[in-house]
Amino acid sequence: LRYIPVKMGWYQHIFSNEYRTETRNNIRVFAKEENYPVLFHCSLGRDRTGTTAFLLLGLCGVEEEVLVKEYFLSLYSRQGNFDDAPISALAANINALLNGLNDFGGEDATLQNKIEAYLLDIGVTQEDIDSIKKILIEE
Repeated sequence: LRYIPVKMGWYQHIFSNEYRTETRNNIRVFAKEENYPVLFHCSLGRDRTGTTAFLLLGLCGVEEEVLVKEYFLSLYSRQGNFDDAPISALAANINALLNGLNDFGGEDATLQNKIEAYLLDIGVTQEDIDSIKKILIEE
Protein backbone atom coordinates (compact mmCIF):
# COMPACT_ATOMS: atom_id res chain seq x y z
CA LEU A 1 0.00 0.00 0.00
CA ARG A 2 1.34 3.40 -1.00
CA TYR A 3 -0.19 6.66 0.11
CA ILE A 4 0.46 9.45 -2.37
CA PRO A 5 -1.10 12.72 -1.21
CA VAL A 6 -1.59 15.18 -4.04
CA LYS A 7 -3.47 18.43 -4.30
CA MET A 8 -5.82 18.99 -7.18
CA GLY A 9 -7.90 21.83 -8.50
CA TRP A 10 -11.31 21.31 -9.96
CA TYR A 11 -13.20 22.42 -13.03
CA GLN A 12 -12.00 25.79 -14.36
CA HIS A 13 -9.47 26.14 -11.52
CA ILE A 14 -7.14 23.64 -13.19
CA PHE A 15 -6.41 26.25 -15.86
CA SER A 16 -5.08 28.80 -13.37
CA ASN A 17 -1.38 29.13 -12.63
CA GLU A 18 -2.13 28.19 -9.03
CA TYR A 19 -3.17 24.63 -9.93
CA ARG A 20 -0.95 23.79 -12.92
CA THR A 21 1.74 22.07 -10.85
CA GLU A 22 -0.76 20.24 -8.66
CA THR A 23 -2.71 18.98 -11.66
CA ARG A 24 0.48 17.85 -13.40
CA ASN A 25 1.67 16.00 -10.29
CA ASN A 26 -1.75 14.40 -9.82
CA ILE A 27 -1.95 13.11 -13.40
CA ARG A 28 1.63 11.81 -13.30
CA VAL A 29 0.63 9.42 -10.48
CA PHE A 30 -1.43 7.54 -13.07
CA ALA A 31 1.53 7.20 -15.46
CA LYS A 32 3.43 4.86 -13.15
CA GLU A 33 2.35 1.25 -13.29
CA GLU A 34 3.74 0.59 -9.81
CA ASN A 35 1.06 2.91 -8.39
CA TYR A 36 -1.76 0.60 -9.47
CA PRO A 37 -4.34 -0.22 -8.40
CA VAL A 38 -5.17 3.40 -7.61
CA LEU A 39 -7.89 4.66 -5.32
CA PHE A 40 -8.34 8.39 -5.59
CA HIS A 41 -10.83 10.55 -3.79
CA CYS A 42 -11.64 13.95 -2.36
CA SER A 43 -14.03 15.04 0.35
CA LEU A 44 -17.22 14.63 -1.72
CA GLY A 45 -15.95 12.42 -4.53
CA ARG A 46 -17.41 14.82 -7.06
CA ASP A 47 -15.25 17.86 -7.68
CA ARG A 48 -11.52 17.09 -7.56
CA THR A 49 -12.21 13.39 -8.06
CA GLY A 50 -14.61 14.16 -10.90
CA THR A 51 -12.14 16.47 -12.60
CA THR A 52 -9.36 13.89 -12.34
CA ALA A 53 -11.60 11.11 -13.67
CA PHE A 54 -12.84 13.37 -16.48
CA LEU A 55 -9.28 14.12 -17.59
CA LEU A 56 -8.13 10.50 -17.40
CA LEU A 57 -11.16 9.00 -19.13
CA GLY A 58 -11.24 11.74 -21.75
CA LEU A 59 -7.55 11.18 -22.42
CA CYS A 60 -8.40 7.53 -23.07
CA GLY A 61 -11.04 8.47 -25.63
CA VAL A 62 -14.28 8.24 -23.65
CA GLU A 63 -16.84 10.47 -25.34
CA GLU A 64 -17.83 13.82 -23.86
CA GLU A 65 -21.50 12.84 -23.51
CA VAL A 66 -20.58 9.79 -21.44
CA LEU A 67 -18.22 11.80 -19.23
CA VAL A 68 -20.85 14.44 -18.53
CA LYS A 69 -23.45 11.78 -17.65
CA GLU A 70 -20.97 10.05 -15.33
CA TYR A 71 -20.24 13.34 -13.62
CA PHE A 72 -23.93 14.03 -12.99
CA LEU A 73 -24.35 10.54 -11.53
CA SER A 74 -22.10 11.60 -8.66
CA LEU A 75 -24.98 13.75 -7.47
CA TYR A 76 -26.89 10.58 -6.58
CA SER A 77 -24.38 9.29 -4.08
CA ARG A 78 -24.99 10.22 -0.48
CA GLN A 79 -21.63 11.93 -0.14
CA GLY A 80 -21.67 13.36 -3.68
CA ASN A 81 -24.53 15.67 -2.80
CA PHE A 82 -23.67 16.17 0.86
CA ASP A 83 -23.55 19.91 0.23
CA ASP A 84 -27.01 19.96 -1.44
CA ALA A 85 -25.57 21.46 -4.60
CA PRO A 86 -28.26 22.35 -7.14
CA ILE A 87 -28.09 20.78 -10.58
CA SER A 88 -27.51 24.23 -12.06
CA ALA A 89 -24.27 24.51 -10.07
CA LEU A 90 -23.12 21.11 -11.31
CA ALA A 91 -23.91 22.10 -14.89
CA ALA A 92 -21.95 25.34 -14.46
CA ASN A 93 -18.99 23.40 -13.10
CA ILE A 94 -18.78 20.86 -15.90
CA ASN A 95 -19.37 23.57 -18.52
CA ALA A 96 -16.50 25.61 -17.04
CA LEU A 97 -14.23 22.59 -17.43
CA LEU A 98 -15.33 21.96 -21.01
CA ASN A 99 -15.01 25.65 -21.90
CA GLY A 100 -11.51 25.79 -20.45
CA LEU A 101 -10.45 22.81 -22.54
CA ASN A 102 -11.64 24.62 -25.68
CA ASP A 103 -8.51 26.77 -25.46
CA PHE A 104 -6.35 23.73 -26.22
CA GLY A 105 -5.82 21.55 -29.27
CA GLY A 106 -7.27 23.75 -31.97
CA GLU A 107 -10.71 24.44 -33.35
CA ASP A 108 -11.44 20.98 -34.76
CA ALA A 109 -9.80 19.01 -31.95
CA THR A 110 -11.61 16.17 -30.24
CA LEU A 111 -12.05 16.22 -26.49
CA GLN A 112 -9.25 13.67 -26.27
CA ASN A 113 -6.95 15.97 -28.28
CA LYS A 114 -7.88 18.97 -26.12
CA ILE A 115 -7.13 17.11 -22.90
CA GLU A 116 -3.83 15.87 -24.27
CA ALA A 117 -2.87 19.39 -25.40
CA TYR A 118 -3.80 20.80 -21.98
CA LEU A 119 -1.76 18.14 -20.16
CA LEU A 120 1.25 18.76 -22.37
CA ASP A 121 0.88 22.50 -21.74
CA ILE A 122 1.08 22.02 -17.96
CA GLY A 123 4.16 19.79 -18.20
CA VAL A 124 2.81 16.25 -18.38
CA THR A 125 5.10 14.53 -20.88
CA GLN A 126 4.07 12.59 -23.95
CA GLU A 127 5.72 9.58 -22.30
CA ASP A 128 3.42 10.04 -19.27
CA ILE A 129 0.37 10.32 -21.53
CA ASP A 130 1.33 7.22 -23.50
CA SER A 131 1.90 5.31 -20.26
CA ILE A 132 -1.52 6.30 -18.87
CA LYS A 133 -3.22 5.14 -22.06
CA LYS A 134 -1.26 1.88 -22.10
CA ILE A 135 -2.22 1.15 -18.49
CA LEU A 136 -5.87 2.20 -18.66
CA ILE A 137 -6.92 1.04 -22.13
CA GLU A 138 -7.43 -2.67 -22.63
CA GLU A 139 -6.42 -3.94 -26.04
